[in-house]
Amino acid sequence: MAANDVPLWRQAFNKAERAVGEPMEKAIDTRQFADAMSLGAKVSRGVRRQIYGTVNRTLHFVGLSTLKDTRDISRQLGRVHAQLREVITQLEYLEERERGRETGEPGTAPPSVTKSAPARKTAPVKTAAPPRRTAPARKTTPAKKSAAPATNARTPRAVDGEGE
Repeated sequence: MAANDVPLWRQAFNKAERAVGEPMEKAIDTRQFADAMSLGAKVSRGVRRQIYGTVNRTLHFVGLSTLKDTRDISRQLGRVHAQLREVITQLEYLEERERGRETGEPGTAPPSVTKSAPARKTAPVKTAAPPRRTAPARKTTPAKKSAAPATNARTPRAVDGEGE
């Protein structure tokens, strides 16, 4: 393709790109540029943390949920759903077993033992500390001693056939 076949706008773009591109490539390949980019990323992260912290505190102050609160609740709900599925499966097994007793058919192994996938372990959800007690604790009076002597003697128990 000859130089005359290239549109005028493309020729202007190529000329400007060469004039700007080469010095930029040289600048990008320097240690100072890498340091500046690293510093910029750190500053950006710090500013983002400050903003999110302020927004989260403000949302909590006015009684609204934050994204973290919503994620925590969603995880808890997922665990409750998994437990509910397990309980339903066990209940179905017990009902089937009871029907088998009525009809005289042998029961099968519970589906929860044979079919369920291993439960995923998740980090425990952090809960807020209970509120501090503002009222002073009540003073209690010592209990009166009774006239009957207290006995600490234990009666022997039968354990797995012993003592019978």
